[in-house]
Amino acid sequence: MAGTFEMNFNYLFQIDTTPEGATRTWARLARGISSITPNNNENKDQTAYLDGNGWASSDVIGKQRTYDVVGHRVVGDVAQDYIASKELALGDDCKTNFQAFDSRGRKISGSVTINAVVIGGGDAQGKVDFACSLDLNGEPALVVEAAAAALTATVAAAAVTVGCTTFSATAGAGNTLAYKLTAATQTAYANGYPGLLTAYTTGADIPATAGQYLGMYELDANKRVVKFAVELLEAADIKA
Repeated sequence: MAGTFEMNFNYLFQIDTTPEGATRTWARLARGISSITPNNNENKDQTAYLDGNGWASSDVIGKQRTYDVVGHRVVGDVAQDYIASKELALGDDCKTNFQAFDSRGRKISGSVTINAVVIGGGDAQGKVDFACSLDLNGEPALVVEAAAAALTATVAAAAVTVGCTTFSATAGAGNTLAYKLTAATQTAYANGYPGLLTAYTTGADIPATAGQYLGMYELDANKRVVKFAVELLEAADIKA
C-alpha cells in the first residue's frame, strides 16, 4: 500500500476552560462532536495586468483560521459545558485558548473567539443539536511534528514464562505505558496518535520472538505519545 489514510478521530482538539488563570486547563472537545472542520477563510485579490494578456492573477492577501464544530449536546462534558456557558456572552468573555493536533503531533494553536453557539433544535425524536465556531485571533502558532522524547526503558528476558520478554519503565503522573511488536522498526512523534497499542504494566511478560521490534510508549491521558523507545529483540531478550 502506497500510503495510509489519516482518520479524523486521530485528531485532538482542546479548549482552555480557565483562560483568566495563570495556567491552561485543557479540555478535550470530542464527546458528542461529530465533526470539526477547519477553514482558512482566505481573502484574495484578483487583478488583471497588461502583461497577462487578458488573464488575471490571484494573490492571497489575508486569512483567518476558523473551526466549525457540529454535534449533539452532552450535558456534563467539560468542553461542551464551557462553550455552552458563552451562548449569551459578549466581548472578551467569548475569548479563550485553543489547540489542535493531527496524528503526527503537528499543532496549531492560539487565542480563539467562541461564536455562533447553537444549543437546541433538531427532530422531536432526535438528540439536541450543538454547534459553534472557534475563530483564531491573529496568526496561529504552528509547531511541526518532531520525534518523541526518549523513554528510559530496560528490556530483559521474562523471569519465568518461556517465550516472553519484558521491559521496565516509569510513566509520569497521569500517564500510562503501552507497547507494540512489529516486523519493521517503529517511529513515534511527540503528541502524536500512535494507533492500536497494548496497555502495559512495567515488568509484565510480553510474548515475543527474536527479530521483532518492541516499541515502548509512554502515553498521556488522551493516548498521545509523551516518550518512546524501540529495540530489536535478540535471543537473549526472550526467556528460553
